[in-house]
Amino acid sequence: MLMKKLLVLPILFFSISCFADVYTGTFQLTNRSVVLKYSFDASNKNNLKGTLEAFRSNRMTPCWQGVRSIDGSKIDGVDVVLIAAPTSAQEAMSCEVFQFEGKAEGNKFIGKFTFGQNVSDVVLTKEK
Repeated sequence: MLMKKLLVLPILFFSISCFADVYTGTFQLTNRSVVLKYSFDASNKNNLKGTLEAFRSNRMTPCWQGVRSIDGSKIDGVDVVLIAAPTSAQEAMSCEVFQFEGKAEGNKFIGKFTFGQNVSDVVLTKEK
C-alpha cells in the first residue's frame, strides 16, 4: 500500500506542475523586498486550485514562511482575485490573509496585494 502511495505522489506533482500557470512579482515592504510566486491550474477560472509562496528578504517571520493554498480564487473576465488564507499553524499566530486583486493584461496581472492594513501595488508576470 505504501508503495502505491509513493508511486502516485510523483505523478500527481508532475501533472500539477505541467498544467500550472506561474505568476511572480516583487514589491517593497518597509525596506524589504517581498517576492510572490503564484502557481495554479486555471482550467476552472471560477475555482482556481494552487499555491502562493511569499518570500520576504532579511527576517523571515512565520507568517511569510511556507506555502499557502489559493483554492477558491478566481479569474472573472479580466478581474483577478487570488486569496491565500494562512495555514492553521499561521492562523494560531494571528497571521493575516494574503489577497491580490487586479486586472489581467496580456501575460500580467496588475493590481494590489493586501495583508492586514498593508496594501502594495504589484505586477505579477507569467513565467514561460
